[in-house]
Amino acid sequence: MVKLYSEKRADLEEQQLHLNVGLGKIAETVEQVEEMQKSLAVKSQELRAKNEAANAKLKQMVKDQQEAEKKKVESQEIQVALEKQTKEIEAKRRDVMADLAQVEPAVIEAQNDARPTSASCRYVKCSWLGVDAPVRV
Repeated sequence: MVKLYSEKRADLEEQQLHLNVGLGKIAETVEQVEEMQKSLAVKSQELRAKNEAANAKLKQMVKDQQEAEKKKVESQEIQVALEKQTKEIEAKRRDVMADLAQVEPAVIEAQNDARPTSASCRYVKCSWLGVDAPVRV
């Protein structure tokens, strides 16, 4: 009977030791899970902050891109207007130069008629046409 008691006691002590080891591992695992949850909470908060920063950056990039596209369109419109004005100015310039070419001989003749006549004739640079024109002095 003492032997049976000793065997049962040894079995119970072994089971108790086994249970205590298991409980220790469970407690250790619980502690690890709690640490991991704390770490997860911190990392989740960091992730949210980084996502917000990334979203803000993305919004700014989209805004900047829209602004650049708007400026590009404005620049193209200005370019078209400048080309139109340049063509208009060139057409007016040609008209004025044509009118000037028709009027200049009359002006030179009027100047010659207004001066006292002289036997000598010299050439003077005509600033309007860029050519030498005979003028009586």
